[in-house]
Amino acid sequence: DYERAVRKLPSPSKMSGVPLSRENMLYMIDGISAGEKHRKNYSRDDDETVDDDLTMPDFGKEIKFNERGDDKMPSEANTPSSTFSSYLEYFIGGSMNKKNEEGGANKGADFVRSSLQAFSPLACGAIEAVGLKRDEGNNNNSNNTSDNTSNYYYGKYRRHHNNGNNKTYPRGSRGNAIAAEVLQDVNSFIETIHERAVDPRMPSWISHLTAEEKKSTGEDADRPLSEYFSTLGESRTIIVHEIMRGNWTWCTAWSPDGSRLAMATENHHLAVVDTCASTVWRVRHDQRINVPVKNQTTHSIRSIAWGDHFIAIGGTGSAVSILSPIEPYPIVHTITGTGFVGSLAWRMKSTILAVGSREDKCSIYFLTAHGGAEQTVCSLRSIISQELYTINRKDWVNVVTFSPNGSVLAIGDRSGKLSVYSFEVRNRKSPKLGKITNFNFGAAILDLEWSPDGKWLYTGGEDFAMTVLDTTKWEIVHKTSRDRWMQFVSSSNRGTHVAVGGGASEVTILDVANNWKSTLNIELKGLVPLSAKWHPKDQFLALTGQDNSVIAIETTNARHIKGHYLQSISPVLQVEFSPDGQILAVGNEAGVVSFYRSNKSSFVTTYEIVLAEGSSQSIVWSPNGSYVMVGSSDTLAIIGQATDPHKRTTNSGNGSRPPSTSGGGSLGIRKVIRDVDTISTISIHIGSRFAAIVGESISILDAANDFNFVKRWDDLGPMYASAWSLDGTWLATTGVNSGMVILDTSSESVTHWHTVFTLDCEDAGNALAWGPSVAEGLQYLAFGGDNQKVTIIEIRTNDGTWETVLEVKRSGAIHALDWSDSGLLAAAVGDGTVTIIDLGYLNSGTAVNEMDYNWQRQGITCFTEIRRNQGSNAMRTIRWIPSKASDESLLAIGGSDGALEVIDLTERSYCKGFVNNCREN
Repeated sequence: DYERAVRKLPSPSKMSGVPLSRENMLYMIDGISAGEKHRKNYSRDDDETVDDDLTMPDFGKEIKFNERGDDKMPSEANTPSSTFSSYLEYFIGGSMNKKNEEGGANKGADFVRSSLQAFSPLACGAIEAVGLKRDEGNNNNSNNTSDNTSNYYYGKYRRHHNNGNNKTYPRGSRGNAIAAEVLQDVNSFIETIHERAVDPRMPSWISHLTAEEKKSTGEDADRPLSEYFSTLGESRTIIVHEIMRGNWTWCTAWSPDGSRLAMATENHHLAVVDTCASTVWRVRHDQRINVPVKNQTTHSIRSIAWGDHFIAIGGTGSAVSILSPIEPYPIVHTITGTGFVGSLAWRMKSTILAVGSREDKCSIYFLTAHGGAEQTVCSLRSIISQELYTINRKDWVNVVTFSPNGSVLAIGDRSGKLSVYSFEVRNRKSPKLGKITNFNFGAAILDLEWSPDGKWLYTGGEDFAMTVLDTTKWEIVHKTSRDRWMQFVSSSNRGTHVAVGGGASEVTILDVANNWKSTLNIELKGLVPLSAKWHPKDQFLALTGQDNSVIAIETTNARHIKGHYLQSISPVLQVEFSPDGQILAVGNEAGVVSFYRSNKSSFVTTYEIVLAEGSSQSIVWSPNGSYVMVGSSDTLAIIGQATDPHKRTTNSGNGSRPPSTSGGGSLGIRKVIRDVDTISTISIHIGSRFAAIVGESISILDAANDFNFVKRWDDLGPMYASAWSLDGTWLATTGVNSGMVILDTSSESVTHWHTVFTLDCEDAGNALAWGPSVAEGLQYLAFGGDNQKVTIIEIRTNDGTWETVLEVKRSGAIHALDWSDSGLLAAAVGDGTVTIIDLGYLNSGTAVNEMDYNWQRQGITCFTEIRRNQGSNAMRTIRWIPSKASDESLLAIGGSDGALEVIDLTERSYCKGFVNNCREN
């Protein structure tokens, strides 16, 4: 790599009159002799011209780095031959000529050398990726050497030989992973979603979770994305849907099409969850048992069977209730005298129902419409049940199940006896039942499950093992032992894997093709499962048990986007999308801020800057896309469209306007302000003119006034988070001593801005997010921090009142909040999770005190959770892609584990990955 890069450097190279060999220049670029741990304040960028509508300074102006007025940018008087020196002055804040005058040529060379050492080795990658060659026209012009070197690493427009033809490449084509041609045709994140190539099927999900971290091989081996980030392959993030129930839930059952999930919770009637209408699942039907229970009615549900025609439920109460599968799920028939029902099973595509009870029997019923044939049952009129068989046992019947084709019935009881019967349906006659075989396991059988092809029958129970029976020979072919009861055995609907568990807070996935060996173990963080049910298309695994929650793990890669998972060398602190959603800015604890676009299969780096390292960083894009602010420690960098020093902004007919930084324009530093108070967070007004710099104090910068400070509050105490309301009338801040403070910023005059609201908080506040405002006089604000709660307050601006409408307790500190226009609130939590709360009902424009309480109940009981390295990682930053960029809900997340990824959280009915999954199935 070094040899190839060296050959492409100009030789001989002269800088400030001191000849440098190619090798020495390469060493200086890489900073090998510097001995410095990190480089500061370097940047390279692309260059294109795009219009925008906010007047900003460019490289041709004198720009003050701080309020004292020193450290100015080179003016237009600089000649082309001094361009490189001017850039160095810009980054280091001094005069190269002065240093040469004071110390002569040697000191000038030392100055250049030390300056170059502050730059990343990515410069070499840029040379190799673009294939830089000496400009033939400059071979004999030594006066242009500095300018040529500047163009290599900062670039104006470069022409390079390509098969004999000159071709123009934009500035900043850097990093071996970025071929210059790629930069000419890159897609937005949205376009990438439509072209994803992730295998969404469940076996692929297990494979990438269990695979070792992939190392780059072959062509990608020498192609790091950058010095600070490298592609890691596939995400190991797990997405979980959680439903708070308040009591243990005994079992669940999926609807045949997989769109709904039925739940049996203690002290509740049957509950049904809609799994498609929103990213966060919604409980559509639920009711607690609030009256004394009666015999011959079903209560304390222990078993659910969702068939093609009806839902059957049974438990205590000596009855089986038959429900319509159509909301509101009315009871259309009751089978009485059943005793305590522990298991129910429908025969495929029929209304034949097997009932296992603690009356030591298995009963088989046939349901039909009064006076009509079976096919008229769907009319739900005058349903009657006829008992076909009763099979007496010597102990409780714990589980009954029909084979997939309905020809075999298996019964397992508390004594450990398994009985298998043939079940033959005959025209105009009662079904014929015949004994096939018996097995005795010596301990209670707790679960039975068939493989989808009927080849295997799995048993689990108090014998501490899962047993596999070959149903062609009816013999035991395998046993998987464990140190606890086998409470449940659940075969995937493709038959490739089996989920087992019980007695411990974990579920184990076994690989059928690999002799049922354990391939994945999922820790459940407190939930001791009693049952597990795979989704009909294996997209989820629903788990219930000794906990107040029901969880469903997404067992698919459908939400992962290929190539959009990166690993940083240090914790990721900030992510920020451009307003048009085409560029993602990412900052890490090393002080590196990288700007990415997305091609069809990966991120493409377009720009990078290094500021001071540290645990505090803020990146904010102006709403109109004309500039980006990056704050780190006491330094504020303002980044905009990079332009040639001798080119002016575009004249649009309404005055000069600088180009936009979003949408694909190239980037460059516009201004650096040093010696600012410690910067914790930055917020930019909806009009893009004013920016709030928040930390030890609150300072307001005016973009129309060359980003000079125009307002300051010193008495509000240390603040860790800030957020401007979407209409720009309120600025909220939160921190330690002052709790939360809201400023009225509705006046056009900054001098009239003032504090209108303060709220004491229990602990330090770390995060703020305003919700979408759809009605005049109503605002919603979410905040969270070290108190491990997300709190949402409703502010009624017309009458000056407010109230807390929701509090959601989490298991770690809240580090970041972001509220999408559709009403999804994302919270980055210190335990390695991101919580998604559906607050779309707040977009109705009606005050919460006038709403049905059921909507609020959804907000505090249903969550979607993104889990990555839970317990050893803290999620630090999150950002939704702007809604005007896409109808899809894409969320970028980053954590202390250094991982950055983009997750598709579009509702399942429209998520492209799930659509592909349905197509595959």
